[in-house]
Amino acid sequence: MTSKLFTRFNLLVVLALGGLLTAITILLGATVPVQANPNTLYVTPDGDCGGASPCYTTIQAAVDAANSGDVIKVATGIYTSVNTQINKTLTIQGGYTTTNWTVPYPITQPTTLDAQGQGRVLFISGGGPWITPTIEGLRITGGSRPGMLEYGGGVYIESAEATFNTCQIFSNTAWFGGGLGGRYSSVTLNSSTVVSNAAKFGGGLLLDTDSDATLNGNIVSFNKATSNGGGVFLGNADATLCNTIIADNQANVKGGGLHVADSTVRLLHTTFARNMVISDSAGSGILVERYSVRTRVWMTNTILVSHTVGISVTTGATATLESTLWGRGAWANGVDWGGFGDLITGTHNYWDDPAFVNPDDGNYHISANSAAIDKGVNAGVVTDIDGQARPFGTAPDLGADEYEYTWPYQLYLPLVLRN
Repeated sequence: MTSKLFTRFNLLVVLALGGLLTAITILLGATVPVQANPNTLYVTPDGDCGGASPCYTTIQAAVDAANSGDVIKVATGIYTSVNTQINKTLTIQGGYTTTNWTVPYPITQPTTLDAQGQGRVLFISGGGPWITPTIEGLRITGGSRPGMLEYGGGVYIESAEATFNTCQIFSNTAWFGGGLGGRYSSVTLNSSTVVSNAAKFGGGLLLDTDSDATLNGNIVSFNKATSNGGGVFLGNADATLCNTIIADNQANVKGGGLHVADSTVRLLHTTFARNMVISDSAGSGILVERYSVRTRVWMTNTILVSHTVGISVTTGATATLESTLWGRGAWANGVDWGGFGDLITGTHNYWDDPAFVNPDDGNYHISANSAAIDKGVNAGVVTDIDGQARPFGTAPDLGADEYEYTWPYQLYLPLVLRN
């Protein structure tokens, strides 16, 4: 009931503040036109772009100067601006150096946006017409919006369609969606990590109020919620998660790994492991719950292990599973499933060891002895979390990782000389 009140309150606030024109624009999904010949702008911490021009010292200055469709390249370094607002359809890329603006290397040449606890890191909104920015290769940290009803400490997205590629979102706090929060939006998150964020609802990620989400190849771990959805909270959303690891997250009340409410969600090749609910009241791994409309979740080729309750489905909600590894021994769930909703476990269920490579170090790839190997069904997913081909063996592996085994022998061909 509390979450329903929050959602209705937020809707009234948006309509009151944005006015009728903004509301109509959101409903119609109007977008800002993009120029045919985009320009490139450059950003470095000290304003020395090695001869590249135009050159700026903050991303905000570059955004303000850019036209819709432009590309902003950001050099390695630490940027401490607060509440950078992206209100245009732009591509923002990190990982460059002043001597190489051609190929980014965001892992070895990190571009870090650190709000240092002084406010939000990024705010993405067109203020009316929809924008479709792309954010790539950035480390987003130190964002803080802990006040009541505040969304997105690291990133807040409203009335926009945003794509994030190879980003790291970590150590941010908010009331809703510690790492990333979104409303009335469409969010795509690819090959990124969401780690060690905190919020009341949705410690790592929260999307609600008519939002769409597509998450591919991501790791969501070590996030905390003082109420619901330690890793991810999806409320009144339509979402697809593919090749996702949701592990070692914690909620105080409900849904340690994932909390789904009033939403339609599809989970393909997901690994859930060692998520926790402090109260042990509902779904330490996954909670599927109805507030006001029917909630439906489909889960295919899942590893769901080491939880007090693997999945809990409440009255008025439905979860349909196919091909699930439930764990055994140290990886067994206390209870695999519970609740009074509709739960269909499917025809392929396995109780055995997932044999992760090094879970204590956050490595949830599967090893050669994993019971997940070749146990999946064809879900139309042709790569795994690392971009490797799926299936590698006779059938897809369960979970986010596809194990690529090597032959136990080598084949040597004879050397043949011809005149």
